[in-house]
Amino acid sequence: MKPILFHFGSFYVQSYYTFITLGILLGIYFFYRYSKRSDFPVTYMLDVSIIVVATCYIGARLFHIVFEQPQYYIQNPLEIFHIWKGGYVIYGGILFPLIFIYIYARRKGLDFLKITDLMAPATALGTALGRMACLFQGCCFGNPTHLPWAITFPEGANGGLTPSHVPLHPTQIYLVLVNLAIFLVLNWRFKYKKFNGELTYWYLLLYAVGRSFVEIYRYDFRGDLFSPYLSTSQFISLIILIITSFLLIKNYRKIKNA
Repeated sequence: MKPILFHFGSFYVQSYYTFITLGILLGIYFFYRYSKRSDFPVTYMLDVSIIVVATCYIGARLFHIVFEQPQYYIQNPLEIFHIWKGGYVIYGGILFPLIFIYIYARRKGLDFLKITDLMAPATALGTALGRMACLFQGCCFGNPTHLPWAITFPEGANGGLTPSHVPLHPTQIYLVLVNLAIFLVLNWRFKYKKFNGELTYWYLLLYAVGRSFVEIYRYDFRGDLFSPYLSTSQFISLIILIITSFLLIKNYRKIKNA
């Protein structure tokens, strides 16, 4: 764990926001590469990138407030704006921007699903790098375990919220690997795409499955809205899994019967 990458006197750079920012930049770069391969205008690509950057933090923050600690923020409303203290949910950062991309696509006469297909593998890769922020911060930690690849955190990790000197599942690394695997699948599938939306649906489906699996080994507090049956992310994943499975089957059948 290394929450501070480096510092000069009183100026310091936090690992958490550094890796998240690097993940966003990596995602934008690969979005650009996929856009060039598909002859998608760079101007539109830059517009969409700005929309994503502007809304992903807001969405991630909103999901944290609504799904994880609503009572706390009702009692302490000004804490909503204390974004430097952390408190983000990745699903909000993935799903919330889609609303604004859809509005932008409609206004510009663009195919919304074509855009999201270009973004899907880039998002998976960017998220993989961004998840390293959790490892360096010590958040999103796993259950205690005696597996040989367990990791331990020092005293005071993640503001003292993470168990110290206890072997834990490296769920942060699990999530990195899940997103890398999704990127590889989508990058391969990109050349064989059969319809607009295919990569988008596969990204959401694969992430929902992978995230639900990793959630089994998570030990940090993620809200108790659906406790003890499902975590909040598992509930969202279940809805996404049902919807994307239906859409994939529907579109594949349409192509088969054409």
